[in-house]
Amino acid sequence: MKLFTTANEKSLREIATKNLDGVIFGVHGLSQRIEGPVSLPEVTTLSKIAKANGLEVYLNLNAILHEDDLDKLDDCFSYLAKNSENIDGILFADLAVFETAKSVDLTDKLIYYPETYLTNPGDVAFWNNEQIKSVVLTREMTLEDIKTIGTGSNMPLTIIGHGYLNMFHSKRRLIKSFFDYTKKQHAKKYHNKVLKLKEEIREEQYPIIQDDFGTHVFRANPLASFKVLESLKPHVAVFVVDGMLFGLERHMKILDDYVRALAGETVDSSAYHDHDDGFYFKKTVYEKGKEPGHDQD
Repeated sequence: MKLFTTANEKSLREIATKNLDGVIFGVHGLSQRIEGPVSLPEVTTLSKIAKANGLEVYLNLNAILHEDDLDKLDDCFSYLAKNSENIDGILFADLAVFETAKSVDLTDKLIYYPETYLTNPGDVAFWNNEQIKSVVLTREMTLEDIKTIGTGSNMPLTIIGHGYLNMFHSKRRLIKSFFDYTKKQHAKKYHNKVLKLKEEIREEQYPIIQDDFGTHVFRANPLASFKVLESLKPHVAVFVVDGMLFGLERHMKILDDYVRALAGETVDSSAYHDHDDGFYFKKTVYEKGKEPGHDQD
């Protein structure tokens, strides 16, 4: 199982000192929920640094695209077609990316990453037939379901195994709307800043960000996979640590711990008291009349 993490210009040099297998960069205008997206010329520069340190390089083009984004997408793939040796994988969600990649013969680098949609062996088989590189399993999948899909799959599987998982996205700028409605300090100050959202009926505080793509709300507790790492190894080809919202120092500490864990060393679980197991041990579809939180047969 390979260990990848999200990266940017600021974090790459530190990541390069770790015993990782690869990094994932975001691209301006085509990547959402990525800290420090870079321009295409910067991708080339950073890719050369990464590869000089033995790292594979993925791009995350996970934005939801609209008509006025297509020229930008075409420009991106025209550039990538001429510099394909610098890129090992391209994460995508919008099918416009798939069609554009086909036009420049780069589908073999594609990794389908719809976040919540890829939930069963049929989905994996479909994309395997399309001869893309890999797929990212849904973040709401149980450990048993990952094992089931992994056992029957001929395609390398990727998971987001650590980090704050996005649970809501709206194209609307909801933070700005809130401050306009309440006539409090104008929301422009908070654009691209992490705030916390608290509901009256819950104790948890949810990280919320407004950016050029709209508004994003994340789960209150980040996901950690140390407890299930050994169970994942036979079924997952690429394990991704998403460093968003952690800050550089903690991000690096998390990477060190996963390197140790993958080497069979024990990790101090007390450092992750603010994390949880995500959906590894609970299903997200419930039968009528049963209490939420109980596994279904």
